[in-house]
Amino acid sequence: MGRQDTKLADRASVLSTLARSGNTALVLDLEPSGIGRGRPITAVHEGVPVEVSSETVAALRLDLAEAQRSKSQLQMQLKAISEELQMLKDKSHREGRALIQLSTERTTLATRIRDRDEELKGKSKLLEDVQDEMLALNIQLNVADERCRKLEKENKDLVDRWMARMSKEADAMNDASKFS
Repeated sequence: MGRQDTKLADRASVLSTLARSGNTALVLDLEPSGIGRGRPITAVHEGVPVEVSSETVAALRLDLAEAQRSKSQLQMQLKAISEELQMLKDKSHREGRALIQLSTERTTLATRIRDRDEELKGKSKLLEDVQDEMLALNIQLNVADERCRKLEKENKDLVDRWMARMSKEADAMNDASKFS
């Protein structure tokens, strides 16, 4: 039995060496006479016959099945990742367009704010000018009112003096007419 294990290890070593070297020119002779449990199968590698046991063939078939299962899983993962990538690309594209649109809107709003600021500055200046003008007019009005009051007082004083003088003259004329 130890000898069979050694042969199996030798064959497995030959097959793994062939696989590592990338040389896959191995042809199996699967004639019914060569198939059986523990019986070697004849394979031809580069024109040289090599005996391969059925255990090695079974192990190779298991490896092949495992490789195919692994390939299937990797293909499913690749498909899922590809779908997710496409979804993320689409989302990125949509968000890129939204970003451009928002940037444009931001620029428009910034311009409108700047225009409003300038408009408000102009209106503030105009309001300030109107208030200054109103203050100047109020001062002029107060000066005119004060002058008017002075003139009214002066006029009243003049009228009172004139009335007093006229009253004296009238009294003097009355007194002169009594004696005449």
